[in-house]
Amino acid sequence: MKEYIERAVAVKKFENYRRDCEEENDERAAQIFEDCISELMAISAADVAEVRHGRWEQHLQSSKVAPVYTCSLCKLNVSGFEKRWIKYCPYCGAKLGDSYTFCGHCGKRLPDVQEEDHP
Repeated sequence: MKEYIERAVAVKKFENYRRDCEEENDERAAQIFEDCISELMAISAADVAEVRHGRWEQHLQSSKVAPVYTCSLCKLNVSGFEKRWIKYCPYCGAKLGDSYTFCGHCGKRLPDVQEEDHP
């Protein structure tokens, strides 16, 4: 799984290191950090959404035959049938691919959708 950082946070760190080098009159190191900032700014950015770790919570009033679930974060209500097409890990909330057995983020074995939705 790829990991992403916020560019502004990384630039701020390098700017702090550069400032420390300038205060110590280490112009060579300060220039290296300035070059790092320039290189970092030149890298194209990926368009990614923040990972949010919601959970499907089954309504207590729903039946095993027709279960109803709610997302713990956005409060979206879905049926058990609809839930099987929304591909997120039920343990950590990571988005899953089309075919999966284990979550690529938390490593847990994923429940079989048919067994879970059709007891």
